Amino acid sequence: MRLVRSSATGIRLNLIGRPLPDLRSSVWTTFGRRLALFGLHVDLHRHACDVPALIEPLLDQGLPVVVDHFGRPAPDKGTSDLGFNELLAFGASGRVWVKISGAYRCAEPGTSFFREATEQLLRAYGPSRLMWGIEWPHTQFEHTTDFARAVSVLQDIVGSTSTKRLAALRQRTPFLAPYGVATQVGRLLRYVT
Repeated sequence: MRLVRSSATGIRLNLIGRPLPDLRSSVWTTFGRRLALFGLHVDLHRHACDVPALIEPLLDQGLPVVVDHFGRPAPDKGTSDLGFNELLAFGASGRVWVKISGAYRCAEPGTSFFREATEQLLRAYGPSRLMWGIEWPHTQFEHTTDFARAVSVLQDIVGSTSTKRLAALRQRTPFLAPYGVATQVGRLLRYVT
């Protein structure tokens, strides 16, 4: 498979604004089995209300799943979003990872969403299955956030952190380590802390 030869570790399904696919259809299951055969993962980007229905068939196909941006709960609901709470239950599978990035996509400015969601995800997933990311170039949010603000959010969580929270943010992940990204994030975290 060309993806594997080019050092790809997975594919991203950016399903924001698109019809919800039937991941149990023969086309998707054939594709999913092929991805699993090569050890690739699927990165999901969809609103929280739809995420659980997408994760289940991917896990059934033997695929590890990465969920973008805290699972994208509705900004007016934050951690009370039903889809976000259903996402927490997948922590027990050991085959789902969550990116704690792009909090501005999930919450109103000035809320405690980032801290609350990170704590809940830590309890459900543990530090080894959470990934922090800068989310640059902040598409569709260029006017409200930038690199400095993203680092400020990280400083906020680290500045009031427990050892467990800090460990989660420093965690090397199997999907980022081959590309040196984990090393770069580690350097950034040493700078921040």
